Amino acid sequence: MKIEFFFDYLSPQSYVIWPQIKDLSLRYNAYLEINPISMLGLCEHWDEPGPFQIPKEKNFIYKDCLRACTFLGIPFLPPRIHPFNSYFLLRASLYEISGEKQQKIIDFIWDEIWGKGINIRNVEEFEQKLNHSALEIDNVIEKCEKDYVKKILLDKTDLAIEKGIYRLPSVIIGEELFYGHEQIPMIELYLRGEDPISSVKDNEIISRIKTPNQTFF
Repeated sequence: MKIEFFFDYLSPQSYVIWPQIKDLSLRYNAYLEINPISMLGLCEHWDEPGPFQIPKEKNFIYKDCLRACTFLGIPFLPPRIHPFNSYFLLRASLYEISGEKQQKIIDFIWDEIWGKGINIRNVEEFEQKLNHSALEIDNVIEKCEKDYVKKILLDKTDLAIEKGIYRLPSVIIGEELFYGHEQIPMIELYLRGEDPISSVKDNEIISRIKTPNQTFF
């Protein structure tokens, strides 16, 4: 079984769900496919404002994440500057750049930004931090600026859009899409083969939820 995880460091909800998704993949022996993508790219495609452009929504998201992190025992401190440029961090998080260190690199970035509230301002500063943490990536500055690496990130974002992803964090298992850190209980039920929606047999309900060209069951 494969769990596809889509995220951007701009999304604090992605920070909340990250350790839980890793735990589920281990407990259910599922392959975790990690997909850094551009949140801004999603917003531009779907012609929607980013959630952090609406002050009241941003405040709600921060409070929601603080509540969840406190419950889970995860540190939470928003960076002083948000939104910020996450592109070089996303590129460095691609398997093509980070390799077998991918999950550890992502752990490190999450902890810096949303655990300690530190803005990583540029790729040079990022490289210094990695070196101090013994997670150095050879030629990370040069690699993150390569056109082929930029294209990988763009292609991943385009593929996510094709799969119907519109906000982050998103998780896909098989053909089922889950959005938001609150979906962890439903994701676990799905992994167990106990998806509550599978018991729905009322065609009227299905017809009202189903969208054109979508396979509901």
